[in-house]
Amino acid sequence: MKTQCLSGVQDARRSGVELLRILAALAVVVMHFNYYPGGSGAADYASGFSAVFLNFLECICISAVNVFLLISGAFGSRSKRIRIRKLALLLLQTMVFGAAVSFASGIMTHDLTVSRMLKALVPTNYYVTMYICLMLISPFINAGLERLSVSAVRKLVLAAVLVFSVYATLIDVLEEVSGVSFSGASPVGTGGSMGGYTFVHFALMYLLGAWLRREEDKLTAAIGMPLLAAGLALSAMLLYLWRAFLPGTAWMYSNPLVIAQACAQFMIFSRLRFSSRWINRVASAAFTCFLIQGYALYFLNFEKIGTSAFPILAGTVVVVPLAVYALSFFVYFIWNAVISRLFPEKAEGLTISAEG
Repeated sequence: MKTQCLSGVQDARRSGVELLRILAALAVVVMHFNYYPGGSGAADYASGFSAVFLNFLECICISAVNVFLLISGAFGSRSKRIRIRKLALLLLQTMVFGAAVSFASGIMTHDLTVSRMLKALVPTNYYVTMYICLMLISPFINAGLERLSVSAVRKLVLAAVLVFSVYATLIDVLEEVSGVSFSGASPVGTGGSMGGYTFVHFALMYLLGAWLRREEDKLTAAIGMPLLAAGLALSAMLLYLWRAFLPGTAWMYSNPLVIAQACAQFMIFSRLRFSSRWINRVASAAFTCFLIQGYALYFLNFEKIGTSAFPILAGTVVVVPLAVYALSFFVYFIWNAVISRLFPEKAEGLTISAEG
């Protein structure tokens, strides 16, 4: 079975981008290590230099989800077919993993009920839900972009970023500063930008990825690697300062600084023109890591980790993501072996064309 990419596109990708996918998956683990969803992470208990270290690390890793979406747009923007099989397998993988964890948890807590299992079978991963919806319409977006001139696409990208990122973030900042709700003022939704957890943001990042791929040669000539590296360092520092004064809006995926950081990261790694079968194979577990990392981190004692001496904390924040990714690769290997037998590759013909 060929390597399954998080973007849902199977092609001979450059290994530099595959390496970026691995790093992005590790960054997601770091983010949830620092601030565990629905609970407290290591950064919630850290103080002094340890807190500074973890929060600055968060400023570097916060762009990981945007990076995944950029890759989807960059390498999916030339497709005019909806690959039903790939989307169905992503949905199935999400459902199976969720049900397996819920079943194991129910057994351990003696709370295994029919309603619990039924709920577990409904995929509630926001990324998977919006990603699949985006992929269902992406071929039509691609067909439309092909018909636009280079100048028109640039104007579209600029308008989308200004409206759905810059302006939407300004409304959120205004609410945070004033303490007043401006419901209905945001171009994203009545609840504001929702930090980027919206389909609007997913579509925006897909469009940006498509544009970056389309303008790749011109951007490479205009923006050198030193400038991109400097931009990454500057964005991380600005995000750290932003959070010091406005913690509610600094780490939003829709924040223009976070988006710019993701674009810089993508441009840097997309220029690494080399081929490595080892990296490509390891990168195949990126989506699995994205799915199971929350379950794996659940068993950590974040209070003990966060209050430990800095060398121990720093070592843990390195070892844990690597260990989670190693586990993810093992799980992916098992999953891939089973799926290869149940759903042979010849079923790849399950596609819908967006061509008129």
